[in-house]
Amino acid sequence: MSDAAGEDCMRLVTWNCAGKFREKFELVSRLEADLYVIQECEDPQVCRHEAYREFASHGLWTGEKPYKGLGVFARNGTSLSRLDWEPYCLRHFLPVRVNDSWNLLAVWAAKPHIEEYYVYHCIHRDKMDERTVVIGDLNSNQRWDTKHNARSHSAVVRMMAEAGLVSAWHAAHGEEQGRESVPTFYLYRRADRPYHIDYAFVAPQRLLSCEIVQDECFACSDHRPLVVDIAL
Repeated sequence: MSDAAGEDCMRLVTWNCAGKFREKFELVSRLEADLYVIQECEDPQVCRHEAYREFASHGLWTGEKPYKGLGVFARNGTSLSRLDWEPYCLRHFLPVRVNDSWNLLAVWAAKPHIEEYYVYHCIHRDKMDERTVVIGDLNSNQRWDTKHNARSHSAVVRMMAEAGLVSAWHAAHGEEQGRESVPTFYLYRRADRPYHIDYAFVAPQRLLSCEIVQDECFACSDHRPLVVDIAL
């Protein structure tokens, strides 16, 4: 476990790196997580960057293009195994078993974004419970509910609640969906176009803390890292 999280805890980070993660993994490593969920990263198996390959040596990756996919990378002795949850051509989802103890679903929701996740969740609803963590870039917010009809952000939040899961940020900070005080994304990397579209859903009894890192060093992406500490 990381010193930041503690012996009976684990630190998770999700960050859409906006590509070229081989040049950025050392930056996010400063957050001292046990698990990194990284969107838009290259496949470490085909990347020639040796240091990145070493960083990702205890990880899993999925994607359609070798230079842009979804990875889950473990540190501090954390073990991962890929779960056989059929995607049915839905993108991009990476379900993993962590330390043979609990399940993590990493997400980078492709268009139509939250609708893609909604369908995937419905297919695998029976696998979602209080020992599951859903984390990643959902490309979604309650403010856009009317664009998605029944398969909306609010509908997904309700399905999470049925599984015993809450949004870590909203639970930790007492904020309402759609009224977030801190963004995770800056459209066109402009400070005047902030949105909250990255999430972690966990059981409330496991949640210890949740923060969004606004350090300018992460301006190499249009997203900011979401850091979640959970109890094991």
